Amino acid sequence: MVTPGGGNGIGRAACQRFAREGAAVAVVDISRPAARETLESLPAVPHGPHRHYATDVSSSAAVNKLVRTHAQAHARTRAHTQALESLPAVPHGPHRGYATDVSSSAAVNKLVRTHTHARTHTHTHTHTHTQARTRAPSHAHAHLQARTHMLESLPAGQGPHHQYATDVSSSAAVNKLVTDVCSDFPSPPNVVVTSAGILRYAPFLEVDEQHFDDVIGVNLKGTFLVAQAFARLMVQRKLQNCSICTLSSVSLRTGTANRSPYNTSKGAIVSLTKSMAMELAQYNIRCNTVIPGSIRTEMVMKNRTPEELQQRVQASVPLCRIGEPEEVANLLLFLASTESSYMTGHAVEITGR
Repeated sequence: MVTPGGGNGIGRAACQRFAREGAAVAVVDISRPAARETLESLPAVPHGPHRHYATDVSSSAAVNKLVRTHAQAHARTRAHTQALESLPAVPHGPHRGYATDVSSSAAVNKLVRTHTHARTHTHTHTHTHTQARTRAPSHAHAHLQARTHMLESLPAGQGPHHQYATDVSSSAAVNKLVTDVCSDFPSPPNVVVTSAGILRYAPFLEVDEQHFDDVIGVNLKGTFLVAQAFARLMVQRKLQNCSICTLSSVSLRTGTANRSPYNTSKGAIVSLTKSMAMELAQYNIRCNTVIPGSIRTEMVMKNRTPEELQQRVQASVPLCRIGEPEEVANLLLFLASTESSYMTGHAVEITGR
């Protein structure tokens, strides 16, 4: 599963929820530390690594690069199998293959294909020479990213973990993200959750062009670039059981004051997703959007005390409480899995109503 905006909030909760179901997760965020923090919180999966990417998903170039890299890794997998099987046991645990993009227990049982992966050349890029030597004999280095400082603390036997910082509003960054994902994963992703988003407050009469462009660039353009790039890959590879989930907001309906660019972007995401669903259904790609209400995320809690927020939701939410990111993640898991195989083009609200 690929999740732009996975560094915090609903995106992070989605990464954690999908990982618990056995998915190999690519955490994408413009902030590398945030992506790394999410990555460190993910449970290990028996089939291999979670990864995180810093990618600008608003850049078609960056998204295309991510897709190409992911595809290249898939092509190399079979060649690595024989090399992996020839490696002796190491004290940190067995060498492993890994599976990617599984969104439910049913999908795990049905769709997971084990891929073994190893590098047997001394020039393989490693975190440290010492780390590589302890994980495999001198002719096989662990396949790690030098820029990922937390790798040494990862549990043994889970394979490489990667991080990528990406600005989804830049086509160049998105293309790079696509290339990196295709390089690092053994098979293309069939689940994408676009959760990258920003919120800036300003009265309508004071919103300048830069403010408007920044919000639309990340929230709407970023959603478009990422969804388009990975949909192209899904079509090219003729992948099955594909799902693209986008994130909107209840503000599209309520018209909250002082955030007109944000509300505009979230309303447009619903229209975009419905259009995607109509066009991509012929390729077995389902597209749905989630419309959260007040959810306990850093974005929502910023500049508000818990007491102030509680007073607000008590006045407007029948359940009289704020929602949790994990509750949205559960809905995303359902929409991404084959449990919702007869649903596409829907805007599903999760607002406490």
